[in-house]
Amino acid sequence: IAGTVREVEALQNGVKTINFKNRYRKKNGEYILIEWNAAPDPGNGKIYAIGRDITQREKTINELEESNSKFLKLFYSSPVAMAISDIETGVLLDVNEQYEKLFGFPKAEIIGKTSVALGITSDAEFSKEIRSQAARKKSLKNIDASVYNAKKEKVEVNISIETIRLADKDCIFSVLLDITERKKNEKALQYSEEK
Repeated sequence: IAGTVREVEALQNGVKTINFKNRYRKKNGEYILIEWNAAPDPGNGKIYAIGRDITQREKTINELEESNSKFLKLFYSSPVAMAISDIETGVLLDVNEQYEKLFGFPKAEIIGKTSVALGITSDAEFSKEIRSQAARKKSLKNIDASVYNAKKEKVEVNISIETIRLADKDCIFSVLLDITERKKNEKALQYSEEK
Protein backbone atom coordinates (compact mmCIF):
# COMPACT_ATOMS: atom_id res chain seq x y z
CA ILE A 1 0.00 0.00 0.00
CA ALA A 2 2.81 2.44 0.90
CA GLY A 3 4.39 1.97 -2.56
CA THR A 4 1.07 2.70 -4.28
CA VAL A 5 0.55 5.83 -2.15
CA ARG A 6 4.05 7.08 -3.07
CA GLU A 7 3.38 6.44 -6.76
CA VAL A 8 0.07 8.36 -6.65
CA GLU A 9 1.78 11.26 -4.86
CA ALA A 10 4.49 11.32 -7.54
CA LEU A 11 1.80 11.38 -10.25
CA GLN A 12 0.09 14.29 -8.52
CA ASN A 13 3.44 16.10 -8.62
CA GLY A 14 3.72 15.58 -12.40
CA VAL A 15 5.99 12.48 -12.44
CA LYS A 16 5.06 9.68 -14.87
CA THR A 17 4.65 6.12 -13.67
CA ILE A 18 6.41 3.49 -15.74
CA ASN A 19 6.07 -0.25 -15.10
CA PHE A 20 4.84 0.13 -11.52
CA LYS A 21 3.57 -3.16 -10.07
CA ASN A 22 1.10 -3.72 -7.26
CA ARG A 23 -1.15 -6.50 -6.01
CA TYR A 24 -4.93 -6.63 -5.91
CA ARG A 25 -7.19 -9.17 -4.28
CA LYS A 26 -10.01 -10.50 -6.43
CA LYS A 27 -13.50 -11.20 -5.14
CA ASN A 28 -12.69 -14.91 -4.88
CA GLY A 29 -9.70 -14.15 -2.62
CA GLU A 30 -6.98 -14.75 -5.24
CA TYR A 31 -4.28 -12.14 -5.75
CA ILE A 32 -3.31 -10.72 -9.11
CA LEU A 33 -0.36 -8.53 -10.05
CA ILE A 34 -1.04 -5.43 -12.15
CA GLU A 35 1.62 -3.43 -14.00
CA TRP A 36 0.82 0.24 -14.49
CA ASN A 37 1.94 2.98 -16.84
CA ALA A 38 0.40 6.34 -16.01
CA ALA A 39 0.82 9.98 -16.91
CA PRO A 40 -0.63 13.07 -15.23
CA ASP A 41 -2.42 15.72 -17.29
CA PRO A 42 -1.71 18.99 -15.50
CA GLY A 43 -4.21 20.82 -17.68
CA ASN A 44 -7.27 19.10 -16.26
CA GLY A 45 -5.88 17.46 -13.11
CA LYS A 46 -6.57 13.95 -14.39
CA ILE A 47 -4.31 10.93 -14.45
CA TYR A 48 -4.39 8.64 -17.47
CA ALA A 49 -3.35 5.08 -16.70
CA ILE A 50 -3.08 1.71 -18.42
CA GLY A 51 -2.88 -1.41 -16.28
CA ARG A 52 -2.38 -5.00 -17.33
CA ASP A 53 -2.55 -8.27 -15.49
CA ILE A 54 0.98 -9.74 -15.38
CA THR A 55 0.26 -12.47 -12.82
CA GLN A 56 0.96 -15.36 -15.21
CA ARG A 57 4.02 -13.67 -16.71
CA GLU A 58 5.56 -13.13 -13.26
CA LYS A 59 4.75 -16.70 -12.26
CA THR A 60 6.46 -18.00 -15.40
CA ILE A 61 9.51 -15.79 -14.80
CA ASN A 62 9.77 -17.02 -11.20
CA GLU A 63 9.47 -20.65 -12.31
CA LEU A 64 12.17 -20.13 -14.96
CA GLU A 65 14.49 -18.49 -12.42
CA GLU A 66 13.95 -21.38 -10.02
CA SER A 67 14.56 -23.88 -12.82
CA ASN A 68 17.72 -22.07 -13.90
CA SER A 69 18.95 -22.00 -10.32
CA LYS A 70 18.47 -25.78 -10.00
CA PHE A 71 20.16 -26.35 -13.38
CA LEU A 72 23.19 -24.25 -12.37
CA LYS A 73 23.54 -26.09 -9.04
CA LEU A 74 23.60 -29.42 -10.90
CA PHE A 75 25.92 -28.00 -13.57
CA TYR A 76 28.54 -26.73 -11.12
CA SER A 77 28.40 -29.72 -8.75
CA SER A 78 28.40 -32.47 -11.39
CA PRO A 79 31.23 -35.05 -11.20
CA VAL A 80 31.23 -35.06 -15.03
CA ALA A 81 32.80 -32.39 -17.26
CA MET A 82 30.17 -29.98 -18.64
CA ALA A 83 30.30 -26.89 -20.82
CA ILE A 84 27.93 -24.34 -22.34
CA SER A 85 28.95 -22.76 -25.64
CA ASP A 86 27.48 -20.44 -28.25
CA ILE A 87 25.90 -22.51 -31.02
CA GLU A 88 26.94 -20.09 -33.78
CA THR A 89 30.55 -19.40 -32.84
CA GLY A 90 31.52 -22.25 -30.52
CA VAL A 91 32.75 -19.75 -27.92
CA LEU A 92 32.68 -21.27 -24.43
CA LEU A 93 30.32 -19.36 -22.14
CA ASP A 94 30.64 -21.45 -18.99
CA VAL A 95 32.26 -24.65 -17.75
CA ASN A 96 32.17 -26.58 -14.51
CA GLU A 97 35.08 -27.57 -12.28
CA GLN A 98 35.36 -31.05 -13.81
CA TYR A 99 35.84 -29.48 -17.25
CA GLU A 100 38.73 -27.44 -15.84
CA LYS A 101 40.24 -30.61 -14.34
CA LEU A 102 39.79 -32.65 -17.51
CA PHE A 103 41.58 -30.16 -19.72
CA GLY A 104 43.90 -28.48 -17.22
CA PHE A 105 42.92 -24.91 -18.04
CA PRO A 106 41.65 -22.49 -15.39
CA LYS A 107 38.13 -21.23 -16.06
CA ALA A 108 39.39 -17.67 -16.64
CA GLU A 109 41.42 -18.91 -19.64
CA ILE A 110 38.54 -20.96 -21.05
CA ILE A 111 35.62 -18.52 -21.04
CA GLY A 112 35.37 -16.48 -24.23
CA LYS A 113 37.48 -18.87 -26.31
CA THR A 114 36.67 -21.81 -28.57
CA SER A 115 37.98 -25.35 -28.08
CA VAL A 116 40.03 -24.80 -31.27
CA ALA A 117 41.63 -21.62 -29.88
CA LEU A 118 42.50 -23.48 -26.67
CA GLY A 119 44.01 -26.37 -28.62
CA ILE A 120 41.53 -28.86 -27.17
CA THR A 121 40.70 -29.79 -30.74
CA SER A 122 42.61 -28.78 -33.84
CA ASP A 123 39.76 -29.67 -36.16
CA ALA A 124 37.73 -26.51 -36.74
CA GLU A 125 35.56 -28.30 -39.31
CA PHE A 126 34.62 -31.01 -36.77
CA SER A 127 33.58 -28.33 -34.27
CA LYS A 128 31.57 -26.52 -36.94
CA GLU A 129 29.87 -29.76 -38.03
CA ILE A 130 28.95 -30.62 -34.43
CA ARG A 131 27.35 -27.17 -33.99
CA SER A 132 25.53 -27.53 -37.30
CA GLN A 133 24.17 -30.99 -36.39
CA ALA A 134 23.13 -29.73 -32.96
CA ALA A 135 21.22 -26.86 -34.55
CA ARG A 136 19.35 -29.30 -36.81
CA LYS A 137 18.79 -32.24 -34.47
CA LYS A 138 18.77 -30.47 -31.08
CA SER A 139 20.76 -33.30 -29.49
CA LEU A 140 23.61 -35.69 -30.27
CA LYS A 141 24.57 -38.69 -28.16
CA ASN A 142 27.73 -40.68 -27.53
CA ILE A 143 30.25 -39.18 -29.95
CA ASP A 144 33.77 -40.49 -29.31
CA ALA A 145 36.51 -37.96 -29.98
CA SER A 146 40.22 -37.48 -29.40
CA VAL A 147 41.01 -34.11 -27.84
CA TYR A 148 43.98 -32.55 -26.04
CA ASN A 149 44.53 -31.09 -22.60
CA ALA A 150 46.65 -28.06 -21.67
CA LYS A 151 49.78 -30.27 -21.60
CA LYS A 152 49.03 -31.38 -25.19
CA GLU A 153 48.29 -34.90 -23.97
CA LYS A 154 45.64 -36.82 -25.88
CA VAL A 155 42.39 -37.34 -24.00
CA GLU A 156 39.67 -39.65 -25.29
CA VAL A 157 36.16 -38.39 -24.55
CA ASN A 158 32.60 -39.42 -25.15
CA ILE A 159 30.49 -36.35 -25.85
CA SER A 160 26.72 -35.86 -25.66
CA ILE A 161 25.18 -32.50 -26.46
CA GLU A 162 21.81 -30.80 -26.19
CA THR A 163 20.66 -27.52 -27.68
CA ILE A 164 19.37 -25.21 -24.95
CA ARG A 165 18.19 -21.61 -24.83
CA LEU A 166 19.85 -19.31 -22.30
CA ALA A 167 19.30 -15.55 -22.08
CA ASP A 168 17.54 -15.51 -25.46
CA LYS A 169 20.46 -17.25 -27.12
CA ASP A 170 20.75 -20.74 -28.60
CA CYS A 171 23.55 -22.62 -26.86
CA ILE A 172 25.11 -26.05 -26.81
CA PHE A 173 25.17 -27.90 -23.49
CA SER A 174 27.96 -30.51 -23.64
CA VAL A 175 28.63 -33.43 -21.33
CA LEU A 176 32.07 -34.99 -21.70
CA LEU A 177 33.06 -38.34 -20.21
CA ASP A 178 36.77 -39.15 -19.98
CA ILE A 179 37.11 -42.58 -21.64
CA THR A 180 40.91 -42.52 -22.02
CA GLU A 181 41.46 -45.52 -19.71
CA ARG A 182 38.67 -47.48 -21.35
CA LYS A 183 40.20 -46.88 -24.80
CA LYS A 184 43.64 -47.97 -23.53
CA ASN A 185 42.14 -51.15 -22.10
CA GLU A 186 40.28 -51.87 -25.34
CA LYS A 187 43.49 -51.47 -27.35
CA ALA A 188 45.41 -53.67 -24.92
CA LEU A 189 42.71 -56.34 -25.15
CA GLN A 190 42.67 -56.15 -28.94
CA TYR A 191 46.48 -56.42 -29.07
CA SER A 192 46.36 -59.40 -26.71
CA GLU A 193 43.71 -61.16 -28.82
CA GLU A 194 45.70 -60.54 -32.00
CA LYS A 195 48.80 -62.14 -30.41
